Amino acid sequence: MYFRITTVLCLCLIVSGLMGQSNDIINKVQLFEKNNIELKSLLKDIKSKEYSLSSTNNYNDPELESYYLPYGNNSVGDYLELQLSQSFEFPLVYSSRNILLDVKHDELSMLYKVRRQEILLHIYNMLLDIIHLNKMIIIENNRQEKAKIILEQSNILFEKEQIGILEFNKSKVKWLQHKFKIQQLEREKQKLISLITSLNGNQELEFVIENLNTNFEIETIEVLWENKIKMDPTFKILLLKENIAQAELNLNRNSWFPDLKIGANYQGFSGNSNYGFYGGISIPLWNNSNNVESSEYKLEYNKMNTLVQTQKEQVSYMNNYNYYISVLKEYDEYRNTLGNINSSELLFKAYSSGELSFNEYYLELEFYHNAQNKMLEMENELNHFKAELLKHQL
Repeated sequence: MYFRITTVLCLCLIVSGLMGQSNDIINKVQLFEKNNIELKSLLKDIKSKEYSLSSTNNYNDPELESYYLPYGNNSVGDYLELQLSQSFEFPLVYSSRNILLDVKHDELSMLYKVRRQEILLHIYNMLLDIIHLNKMIIIENNRQEKAKIILEQSNILFEKEQIGILEFNKSKVKWLQHKFKIQQLEREKQKLISLITSLNGNQELEFVIENLNTNFEIETIEVLWENKIKMDPTFKILLLKENIAQAELNLNRNSWFPDLKIGANYQGFSGNSNYGFYGGISIPLWNNSNNVESSEYKLEYNKMNTLVQTQKEQVSYMNNYNYYISVLKEYDEYRNTLGNINSSELLFKAYSSGELSFNEYYLELEFYHNAQNKMLEMENELNHFKAELLKHQL
């Protein structure tokens, strides 16, 4: 019991010295954009859609019409008519549609940024998991080294018949458990590295993952939310949808102006001809019916939807922030309570000096290891929550 109390009071994770700046990871994560195949293909798709959108505001092709009437019993001779014409919408319609297309181009760009953010956040979380595994591997290697020393000591004692086969086997099993745990952690790490490499276009990473560290400092909720509103592409898309709806409304209003048609006309008989200008105008009675009303309701909906979605996201974001702060306080309290002395070393010295039996040593050590693992799990959870809170910085 004494050693358990000592363990609780003295436990300190080595990971506290491994924390650096979160911006370091964010900067490294952004390097994946240039090689990620999905993002590169998405840029091609967006470019295609931009050209497709631009083509919707082209002028109609000019028309050339001809009538040649050589048959019949008309005494004046053969009749020939040529007409070259160009039809187009009212000029205000083209300017209105250009504004609409500009906003739609912005929306495509923002949709790319949304997907980019999703992919980079996924990479961010995998990097955090690799960092977590690196720390676990360091700790397990340290545990295995101590277990190996105890195994060697147990072997000597067993050969001297000072301990039985049961205690010797226990020390061997403990050593094997740490060995297999390291192998398991290495497999998980290599799996994540393979996934990350594939997300980097199967290109070798430009940095060493082991050197990426994080800390838990974070700005106030007011500052974070203000930055998120300004930087997060999700919110920008909501505003762009409002702008699109407004541009569509303006376009439909201007579509009530008539379409125009101008050209030249030639009419000729044998030895006689007439030529001059040709003009026409459409009468907008039915084609644009109800479009303005539909656009007005669509604009109202998008404005209300922006407000609703922003409020929902703000509530969710504040809840996540409060949860993060709550877990961080628990983590700090846990770490401060455990202290800054390595209880594993104290227990090992106590066992080596004969103060603890083999069973007592591993009983107390298991309690220490569980507490150490719990601390690492809390740290990893905090890192993932912080990544979610800061994803707008990606």
